[in-house]
Amino acid sequence: MSHKFGNFLDEIFKVKFKKTIKNEFNYYQENGYIEYRVGCDLCGKGKSCGLKTNIIKFFKTNSFNLNELEIDFNNTWYTNDVLEFNLMYETSNKKIIEKIYNLYLKLYLLNEELTSNYKIKISSTHTENVGIVNITSTFCQDENNISYEELKNIKNVHICPDCFKLFILINESECKKYFIKQNPLKYFWIDFVVTHLHDMIDFESETSKKSFYDKYIK
Repeated sequence: MSHKFGNFLDEIFKVKFKKTIKNEFNYYQENGYIEYRVGCDLCGKGKSCGLKTNIIKFFKTNSFNLNELEIDFNNTWYTNDVLEFNLMYETSNKKIIEKIYNLYLKLYLLNEELTSNYKIKISSTHTENVGIVNITSTFCQDENNISYEELKNIKNVHICPDCFKLFILINESECKKYFIKQNPLKYFWIDFVVTHLHDMIDFESETSKKSFYDKYIK
């Protein structure tokens, strides 16, 4: 499974650092971990962990291509580990997205009812109920579910393998053709740009910036 941002981009995007990034530079130099937080848009389950990128190497050069960004394995908690993430099934078909959204709303209501006995933790001394811990979902923003009007602006959604099978069972198998298998690191990189790099960089041109955001940002 590829870990380079460039593998998810179909053109070169040249950027340069803004002059006022001293605090950001210090963070990446001293720590540098960025949260990988990718979940299924339907059930909300996923994985959260810290990953490092090679962004620090570009601070001295000032300008670089987004395509050159990649996961850094040196001197990290996962240096000698194999990173495992759930494959995602992605769709950009508006009708399919609406079907997934409608199913999401139904599951959300069920989750509200079942949250107190979703999981249990067992230790040598006691057992306790644990509520639902959702990683993230495109359909939930600022802790609120988006509206049907806001749904029109969603470019694509991704669901985990289990939810994909459930969705195909509920709907006609013909729906399979509207999905592609997607490397979940794509969503890590997009979040990295939106959450962290957005205020640190300028694109080579407004045209380049518009092209990037139109294609990759929801």
